[in-house]
Amino acid sequence: MNKERVAQIAEREAERHDYVTREVTEQRVLAEQRKQAEEAMKQREVERVAANQRYQEQLQLQLQVYNSWQLVPCCISNFFGKLCRINCLRSYA
Repeated sequence: MNKERVAQIAEREAERHDYVTREVTEQRVLAEQRKQAEEAMKQREVERVAANQRYQEQLQLQLQVYNSWQLVPCCISNFFGKLCRINCLRSYA
């Protein structure tokens, strides 16, 4: 083989090596981006579940407070025999 042909083959091999190296690098970058996107999605899901849980706890607390009140004759409209809810501590009764 002559020197030009050897140089052409070497150049093609170098280009092929560069191409494969770029492809491998791009695949690694894409895999890392995919992994980060999955982690971000998982984190958003965890935050959504936590927010939902806090909301449910707040609703449960509000229900407990509401149920702890007692139905008593209304001090303001007692004349009309109406009933109202006041706190079970009866701070003004």
